[in-house]
Amino acid sequence: MISSTTSSRSILVFFSFFLLYILIIANLYVIQIVKGSYYAQLGEKQYHIKVTTNAIRGDILDRNGKPLAINSQSWSAFILPNKVTQKVPLTNFLKTHFPDAYKKISKKQHSSFMYIKRKLTPAEIELIETHNLPDIKILQEPNRYYPNPSAATLVGVTDVDNAGVLGIEFTYNDHLAGKPSQYLLERDARSGRFYFSRETHEQGLQGKSLMLTIDSDLQFLVQEELVETLELLAAKSAAAIVLDPASGEIIALNTAPSFDPEDRIHLNTQATKNIVIQDAYELGSVIKVFAAMAALEEGVVTPDELIDCRNSATAVIEGGE
Repeated sequence: MISSTTSSRSILVFFSFFLLYILIIANLYVIQIVKGSYYAQLGEKQYHIKVTTNAIRGDILDRNGKPLAINSQSWSAFILPNKVTQKVPLTNFLKTHFPDAYKKISKKQHSSFMYIKRKLTPAEIELIETHNLPDIKILQEPNRYYPNPSAATLVGVTDVDNAGVLGIEFTYNDHLAGKPSQYLLERDARSGRFYFSRETHEQGLQGKSLMLTIDSDLQFLVQEELVETLELLAAKSAAAIVLDPASGEIIALNTAPSFDPEDRIHLNTQATKNIVIQDAYELGSVIKVFAAMAALEEGVVTPDELIDCRNSATAVIEGGE
């Protein structure tokens, strides 16, 4: 015979398992019905990612097709602060060699990404490779190269994100930069590098090149003359513009002092000003040049003739005003 104690235990076990199944069913109901849409979206985020690919920036060329601004590649160093494995060696390295990054890392310990420095110099790349710290990663990024520094104030420069901030680069940034493309990728749920499908979410446009009327060789020669004249006269600034008299096209447009477009860290903002088109001058002083040229052309005066204005509003030349 089954004792009452055994029967009570069986009933207790039965109800325990019954309650357990009820809890499991209730939990499944909450997951699949009540919060079904939430978990579906969470799953979508795990399996699907959106990747943005920037378009190749267009070149800036002179009238003969010689490059004034072209694309190149630069290297940047970064870390994943929330996944650092060797904190002490990394901190000591940054403190010694990259103090700016060292100041930031304490505030971004829980961040998923942080740049150490962008556009590394060859010496900095060698330094990072020599120390071989596993937490420091290096990636390649698009950059801009300017073969003719004499056109710096005209062509301008781009920032660290390769967007125009000065000159032609800024004025025609949308034309040069194009439009980035966006892709939807389906990947494994563990965030690996296994992509099962790729779908174009938004098709971008490639950047378009610009051809200027500038002659890069003449631009260089005019800049050399400006620098020499600046030193000779101990002037603060100088500018020159060369036009094609037949078409009116600008063949050279220079200002001095200028700046080195490859050294954007120590950029002197005052030297980036294109005084030829940005500064204003009294029309009276400008027109005097044309009046003098007309007088010479008509033979009214000679290049050696002195005209004494006597610090007055009128001057007498050969008996007539």
